[in-house]
Amino acid sequence: LRGGRAGREVRGAGLTAAVLCVVQLAAFTLFQKWSKPVPTWYLGPAVLTGTFALAAGVANMVSLRRLRTLAVAAAVCTLAVNLASVTKSWGLKSWGLSRFSLRENGTVPFRKSVELIELMKSRPADQVWACTDCGKLAFWSGRTVVNLDGLINDFAYQDALRDERLAEYLREKNVRYLIFLAWDRPQTKQRPYEPMYAHRVAPDVFSGNYEAAEFYVYSYRYMRYSEVVRLPRAAENWRSAAAKDCNVQGKAVVFDLGRL
Repeated sequence: LRGGRAGREVRGAGLTAAVLCVVQLAAFTLFQKWSKPVPTWYLGPAVLTGTFALAAGVANMVSLRRLRTLAVAAAVCTLAVNLASVTKSWGLKSWGLSRFSLRENGTVPFRKSVELIELMKSRPADQVWACTDCGKLAFWSGRTVVNLDGLINDFAYQDALRDERLAEYLREKNVRYLIFLAWDRPQTKQRPYEPMYAHRVAPDVFSGNYEAAEFYVYSYRYMRYSEVVRLPRAAENWRSAAAKDCNVQGKAVVFDLGRL
């Protein structure tokens, strides 16, 4: 602070944070809100940047030194309220569990992720994997993972889903292992959930009593499903132990596409 107000560096950082916050909220509104729900934790970066911008703005407006403490306190309270609203649907317990999810004695809800990451590390580094919700797996395994959610892929992927060429796309990307995240039952009966997760409701795959697993994903750009890629039981390469996944039990099942 200079002369009781924020210095040029703080004002510049505050303006940058405000722009980043607005850009993220605009992206949600323009590109995602109308095609899929926006989970509250997606707002985390906007909460942080917006709160910092607010704090910088208050500090710039307050000229009396004795009001600096009030400005700081207001910013801290705003941050606390925002973080509380973001974590409301996830819960503080889950935040705590996630901190220990990759330790050797990982907690039960994240055990299948730990097991799967260790499996991926044990396979040759040049082999390509594919999965939905693969951020944690790709980061901690250090392996090449093709994300099948479609949120960070190019438009060619969306076109492949529209034209029912998912299997062809996997071959073009040289995917060797496809990870099927299977649930033993639907997450809820009261309201619909992500179309991308529809294939996960696979009690037969979960139990292992199946002839062929049906894998398909959803294009949020074209609002339609891909074709069904049938994965025979003989192509199953590995499966995790059962673990709680929100309201259901889940298993990670790895299929070796080289056996198709």
